[in-house]
Amino acid sequence: DNGVSLLTVKVRVMPRCFFVRMRLWMRVDGSLCRIYDTRVYHRFGSDHVVRQIQHRENTYKELQQNNKMPVEPSGIGNADIMSERLTIRSTKTQSLSLLPVKQTEETP
Repeated sequence: DNGVSLLTVKVRVMPRCFFVRMRLWMRVDGSLCRIYDTRVYHRFGSDHVVRQIQHRENTYKELQQNNKMPVEPSGIGNADIMSERLTIRSTKTQSLSLLPVKQTEETP
């Protein structure tokens, strides 16, 4: 075992909108921790979808130097705990337009 990689998807559908969070968590033992979070939000009836992609990452050395290494050994393997400790490297937010689907006529 040299680490872990885990992809999780959470979907929440409400009467007026939906929200999706996809998280890719990667830990390489003794080397680094990385998280990519992708969030998608759409309000029903609107003509766009909002997507946000966030990259968080630190080496083990950076975590130790900044006193962000969890005290409990199991903490380093928990993406939820580590997401609060890892440095945000980039965040990209996009509004994606939903184009209407064109109707095509069937020819006999």
